[in-house]
Amino acid sequence: MNKNVNNNHDIVLYEKLFKQYYNPLLRFAYRYVNNETIAENIIHDVFLFLWNERNKLDFAVNIKTYLFNAVKNRCIDHLRRKKTENRYKILNIVLDIETQNPETILINKEFETAIKDALNDLPEKRREIFVMNRFDRLTYSEIASILNISIKTVETQMSRSLKFLRKKLAAFLISLF
Repeated sequence: MNKNVNNNHDIVLYEKLFKQYYNPLLRFAYRYVNNETIAENIIHDVFLFLWNERNKLDFAVNIKTYLFNAVKNRCIDHLRRKKTENRYKILNIVLDIETQNPETILINKEFETAIKDALNDLPEKRREIFVMNRFDRLTYSEIASILNISIKTVETQMSRSLKFLRKKLAAFLISLF
């Protein structure tokens, strides 16, 4: 009987937390992932985890802070997975060109290699910022927030990336013609 009373108490507290924090967490997650369905899924995952681990978690910490950090971490995990999926999206576009004669195939492979090499030649953090902006379509302020850096740092790194890539890929294009 005592376990049932505790479980009912847990349900009431859980529902109260869910109602209080769902909308603020949804807005917060949306700023990271820019997709309402994905943001909702992340929130549901966090609350499901909270429910499943309720007996193991230390609620001496601020629950609001805990929830926002959990959502932020899940959003970052999602963005990392998305970054991996999108990393070579441009390469697939190049390979999907309709005219597939031998010369075009060779040029496409060379261009694919040049893009891969150019992206891989960027320093890791700079490449991460570039991919988040150009492939994941995140704003500079969103990137700054996710990576916990200043917007000015994002601007500087993007500028350096673009300059480097223009130089690297221009050399490739000049060699073609």
